[in-house]
Amino acid sequence: MNLGAIVSIELQWGLPDHLRLSAASLIYDTFITKYRYTLGPREKGIRFIANAFRAEYGLVAFSDGDFVGVAGVKNSEGELIEIRFNRWARTYHILTLRSFFIGFPFWFGKRPLGVLTLNSISVKDAARGQGIGTQIIQEFIQYGKEQGYQALNLEVINSNIRAKALYERLGFKTTDYSRIPLPWSHLLGFTGVYEMTYPLI
Repeated sequence: MNLGAIVSIELQWGLPDHLRLSAASLIYDTFITKYRYTLGPREKGIRFIANAFRAEYGLVAFSDGDFVGVAGVKNSEGELIEIRFNRWARTYHILTLRSFFIGFPFWFGKRPLGVLTLNSISVKDAARGQGIGTQIIQEFIQYGKEQGYQALNLEVINSNIRAKALYERLGFKTTDYSRIPLPWSHLLGFTGVYEMTYPLI
C-alpha cells in the first residue's frame, strides 16, 4: 500500500467470529494507554476483549480482502465491547477490584437515548494515513442518519491531538471536557477527555 494515498475499502457491519482475536488485538494495541492498566497483560486483555464483543455493534474495514480496521458503536441498548462484572471476576479473580476500580470511568459511561456513540476506532499501522478512519466515520454518520439518531458522539483523550483534529475536519464539535482525577490520570498517562458531537438532525 502507498502511504498517503486514499484507498477504497469495503465496510461490513457485524464482526465475524474468525476476526475476534485480530480485532481485539488491534483495539488493545491502539488504546494501550487505557487497557494495559484496566485489563492487564496484553494476552489476557486481548482474550477478555474478544470474549466481550457483541458482534452486531461492530464495523469492520477490509482493503483488497485484508482486514485493516474495526470500530464499534454504543447506543442505549448495548455496545461493541460489553463489559459484565461476572466475566471480569472470572478472568481477573483477586485482581478484579483493582481492574474494576481503574477501568470504571471508561467501562460504565452513559448511554443516552437518541444518541449513537462511536468508539474503539482502530486502523492497522500499515494502513494509516490512507483515509480509512475518515471513511469509517462517514459510514457511521450515514448509518446514524438512516437509523434516526439525533446525534453522533465520541470521546478522545486530550493527548491525541491528531485524532481530535480529524474529527473537527469532519464536522464534530467539542461539547464537553472532563478532567481525569488522580490516581487515574497518573496511571493512564492523560489528564482529560473531550466529548465531541456531530448533529444528525
